[in-house]
Amino acid sequence: MFDEATCICPTCKRKFETSDIEAKREELEGNFNSNKAKKLKENIAEGKSTAAKIEELKSKNESLNKKIEDEENMLAATKKSLETLQGKLNSFKTEIEDPEEIKYMKQEIYSLESQIQSYKKEDTAELNNKKEELQEQLRELDKQLAHKEVNEKAKERIKDLEEEEIRLSEKIAELEGLEILSEEFIRTKVELLEEKVNSKFKYVKFKMFKNQINGGLEETCEPCINGVPYSSNLNSAAKINAGLDIINTLCNHYDINAPIFIDNRESTNKIIDVNSQIINLIVSKDKKLKIENQIDILEEAKKIGKQLEKNK
Repeated sequence: MFDEATCICPTCKRKFETSDIEAKREELEGNFNSNKAKKLKENIAEGKSTAAKIEELKSKNESLNKKIEDEENMLAATKKSLETLQGKLNSFKTEIEDPEEIKYMKQEIYSLESQIQSYKKEDTAELNNKKEELQEQLRELDKQLAHKEVNEKAKERIKDLEEEEIRLSEKIAELEGLEILSEEFIRTKVELLEEKVNSKFKYVKFKMFKNQINGGLEETCEPCINGVPYSSNLNSAAKINAGLDIINTLCNHYDINAPIFIDNRESTNKIIDVNSQIINLIVSKDKKLKIENQIDILEEAKKIGKQLEKNK
């Protein structure tokens, strides 16, 4: 496998350019394929040589077997001749007058017995030894051939796995491409949804999803004011106006109006326009609860403002 993490400059430790990495990949793949083809060619040549040796040894073995068979046939014929002569010898009577013929026949018998012993002690033993040597060589070659067959099967399996790896890599790349398209579709859909929701509001913008570290999307519903999330350190005035904007939108959608209570109203100088009645709750030094209309409050605020101007 080609590891791109190894493609870095040994001096500055900077990763090579993409074009350099691709060139290196092509060079390594070319060398790998060249070496693989060379080894395959050598294995084929060695296999052919081994097969030729096996055929040669088998031929020699068959020749020796034929020779042994011929010698055994000759031995059988010699034994038969010996038996014939022995029979003739036994058929002679003791009163035979020509002892030279008997002597000749005994010599023939002795000669034939010597030949039989010679065949048994020399020719057959030598041939059997050669036969055993050839059989041992054949067994050794069969072992080598079996190892080569296992190696060839292993190489074929490796080739199949490499092809499967390429196929799976292509499939993974295809699925990753579909995943990217799916994420882009979801993001586009989310953006359209946020745009549609936010078009209903004047002051607040809702963030419906947030990006995760792994690149995915997490559902949320966070109101933001000028890009600042409501849950963060947002000032009181911004929070009050955000709430009023949301109330306005809901009132318009459901076609209803209801009084709106604003707590800590003294912390806000200006609020956005609303169609509902506003009830401001303000902190004061009075010991009793005071209920004033908006005009009184405005008058009081003007007085406080004038007093502040004089103090300056």
